[in-house]
Amino acid sequence: MVQFNFRALFTLLFVTSCVTSFAQEKKHNYEFYFHWGYNRSYYTDSDIHVKGGDDFDFTLHDVKAKDYPERFNTEAYFNPAKFTIPQFNFRVGITIDKKWSLSGGWDHLKYVVKREQLAAITGRIGAVGGFAAGDYSGDKVPLNYGFFQMEHTDGLNFIHANIDRYYTVFEKTWFKAQVDVGAGTGPVCPWTDTRLFGNFYRNPSIHFAGWGFSVNASPRFVLWNRFFFEHMFRVGHIQLWDIMIVRDKYTASQKINYFERNITAGFIFPLNARKNGNNSATGTSGN
Repeated sequence: MVQFNFRALFTLLFVTSCVTSFAQEKKHNYEFYFHWGYNRSYYTDSDIHVKGGDDFDFTLHDVKAKDYPERFNTEAYFNPAKFTIPQFNFRVGITIDKKWSLSGGWDHLKYVVKREQLAAITGRIGAVGGFAAGDYSGDKVPLNYGFFQMEHTDGLNFIHANIDRYYTVFEKTWFKAQVDVGAGTGPVCPWTDTRLFGNFYRNPSIHFAGWGFSVNASPRFVLWNRFFFEHMFRVGHIQLWDIMIVRDKYTASQKINYFERNITAGFIFPLNARKNGNNSATGTSGN
């Protein structure tokens, strides 16, 4: 289970909190918000380059992968001590004049190489590979526990800052329908389990391994200017150049393209409604 203690997330949350200092500026309306929800993700095929010094250096081509959602159960979804088991999304941010948003958050994705698929392999494997030792130039090999299996199931953690623009398409006193579009970037910190030549390797901790970029769009429904629901669609690219298999010994790298959809719910808190004379609970917004 991922521990909520890595520096990247706290750095982004700190940067987000600093934006509140601008709330003293009377000509703008600022609001703080946070949301929580769950996701599904879908991955394109990816090449995985596995390096082990003099022991091996090989690439698996067009490897297929899937996510790993937790089946609904009260223990995983309602026990605060196990909140990182499902595939979740957490975000905090500041909105400016109900139009722009600056935020930082954590997309807890999961990535699993599909078992028993045939993948082309190029490169070499030394004696450490046992039955798999040899030189390869496009041969097809089965990916299983005896040869190779990789999963980021304690999280393909995308810790990213986002900028978003909200467009209001319908508004009543108590209800608002918006379209949210945005983009984000930040570090990716997976916690990886690997099976290599029949041996199981588990990372001792979460590990900074690369960087990600994404764009997103979603319908957003706001109730009484205090509660909101979103169904977000995100397309992203992740480059992992330092996946840890065995610390200071075996590593891997890959580039991942993905599509994510998530459903989240959140709360909105006004920051300076009294200072600028506006009541954010009833105030209107333009596009």
